[in-house]
Amino acid sequence: MALLPSLFDFCYTSIVLAFALVVAWRYFCDKSIELSWHMAAVVTSLPVCYLFTDSIGILAFALICVIVYECLPVPHLDIEDKAVLITGCDSGFGHAAAKHLDSLGFQVFAGCLVKGGKGEQQLINNCSGQLTTLQLDVTKQEQIDEAFNVINKKLDGKGLWGLVNNAGIISMCNVELLPIHVFQKVWDINCLGGIRMIKKFLPLIRKSKGRIVNLSSVAGRLPFAGASAYCVSKAGLEILSDVLRQELVDWGVTVSIIEPSGFQTDIAEKDKLEVIYRNVMDGVNEEIRTSYNIEDYSAKVEDKLNKNEMIDRSLYCPDLSLVVDVILDALLSTYPKSRYPIGQGSKTIMWSANHLPSVILDLVYLVISTDLLYVQPKRVR
Repeated sequence: MALLPSLFDFCYTSIVLAFALVVAWRYFCDKSIELSWHMAAVVTSLPVCYLFTDSIGILAFALICVIVYECLPVPHLDIEDKAVLITGCDSGFGHAAAKHLDSLGFQVFAGCLVKGGKGEQQLINNCSGQLTTLQLDVTKQEQIDEAFNVINKKLDGKGLWGLVNNAGIISMCNVELLPIHVFQKVWDINCLGGIRMIKKFLPLIRKSKGRIVNLSSVAGRLPFAGASAYCVSKAGLEILSDVLRQELVDWGVTVSIIEPSGFQTDIAEKDKLEVIYRNVMDGVNEEIRTSYNIEDYSAKVEDKLNKNEMIDRSLYCPDLSLVVDVILDALLSTYPKSRYPIGQGSKTIMWSANHLPSVILDLVYLVISTDLLYVQPKRVR
């Protein structure tokens, strides 16, 4: 019994010293970190946990130290003259990221699908002269090659620090009803588009030992009924990122995945989803009508189209800065994460997907997927 207090004191002292060392190291890496409340939490919890002279007290204090450490800001690299290429800057995350990174001092290359479009004009009018817009359709190799030539010339021998693969589209409807060409288009943009960009620009990124940031989605790891093409394409982007992270580690290039859960962007705007809906309805035959509630589905969609509200935007987060912040962290953090789940409930959703039984998850996903215009089957009697 005499050994117990000494062992207990040793464990406590070890935890305190280890925590103090890692916090001090983090602080000296970034002198701007405010440590007041972090240290207050540890100092306050130390005597409280010490009252439990057993493993409970040790574990409680160790957990508090871990939580406080995780809350510490991660040191960021200096921006200096770092150059970043972002695709899909016409609107949404890409547009917001291009504006914010430009305001911080990055040399931004903003790829826009529509030359002379509203998104490009806003960037030209509202950003510094250091930002360069490029016409960039990630499905067209000639435009990617032209963008590479422009960027390589402007960099004048420097490397490209960051590539943010953001361009993407969404789809809707059941696998059986969705035309193959829609699957191909979504895959071509969301996954192959990122592959084309990476293959072309990797030599410039290797030169600077830079960063690749791929905009995926929680749908890349979760199966939502009615979003098959989108889920498949984002799942492909996820596994691509995991493979690249292993292949590029020796080059000093890091790969991060951003996984938003639900934000108000133009990816699901009315005109884009209406085109997919018309394609679905063109392929409906008698067998499909006898198997699915096509009439109910069609009436629901037509009503949404008439009201100009294909989706209920109130269900989605309007604050795109949350995603922009994690893009910035992936680009500048001294220790970028491999994955950044972001948005309401994203981390809970990911945890549930990894731990709950499929029979429960399938029921939950079917309920969630009603907003994605999943077509209900006719019940077999």
